[in-house]
Amino acid sequence: MNNYQLKDTISSEIQKRLSILRLYLSRKTSELQKATDGTLRIILNHKRPQYYYLKKHEHGNGQYISSKNRKLVLDLAQRDYNKTMLKALQKQIAFLEQTLARYQGLSLEKVDQNFSPSRKPLIISDFPKAAEIEEKWRSVHYARFNDKTLFETERKEYVRSKSEQLIAQALNSHKIPYRYEYPVKILTKDSRKSLTVHPDFYCLNLRSGTEIIWEHFGLMDDPEYAQKAVQKINSYIQNGWLPRRNFIFTAETKEDPLTARLINKIITEYLL
Repeated sequence: MNNYQLKDTISSEIQKRLSILRLYLSRKTSELQKATDGTLRIILNHKRPQYYYLKKHEHGNGQYISSKNRKLVLDLAQRDYNKTMLKALQKQIAFLEQTLARYQGLSLEKVDQNFSPSRKPLIISDFPKAAEIEEKWRSVHYARFNDKTLFETERKEYVRSKSEQLIAQALNSHKIPYRYEYPVKILTKDSRKSLTVHPDFYCLNLRSGTEIIWEHFGLMDDPEYAQKAVQKINSYIQNGWLPRRNFIFTAETKEDPLTARLINKIITEYLL
């Protein structure tokens, strides 16, 4: 059994969601502080809306807003929306904070933490340390498919292009375990037989335990190459290697080369 099936990823996902919600809460609070004070009231007159400006603590229909003052209508409508959204954000944040606290109190990983140091060496934990998993993953040996590799990386291995060298060095800098051109079996389009492919980088996300293929397509100016790249992407997808889940692909042309900034953005999003 894959130990990562037990590993807690829910807590981190809730924390990510909370970070986003708190950011939106801050924005909505700021917008409301700057907004025109009051409320928009809408009355239908012969099925046509008429707009009224109801000031704070004011009762009745409020002050009629003429069609010339469309901006006031939009500002008040947005204020009412932001006010409602603010309350919804506050409720969801409070709910998730309570849920996170209760969920973390039931953490399965606490079983390991509660075992005494004298007992821990006697058991096989369902939550091995990331360093142990990384060491085991890196120790896998395979036959390198390494003809025409010209560019040396910091790990003293050779890759095929300057862009692959940039990717390899960025992965190494972020301490992401990877295998260069590791053999992977996929089914052909008609699913009648399997083929062995050698993706550029076969990576491990240590946080989630997800193994991720990263293919870089460096000659997209060439129509024939581009067509083969599309076929390769579709083959991966057909075999369950899905973008945004366990498959990354980057591409470049002479006029639009791959950059270190883009590489680091991808690593931060999918591999850390």
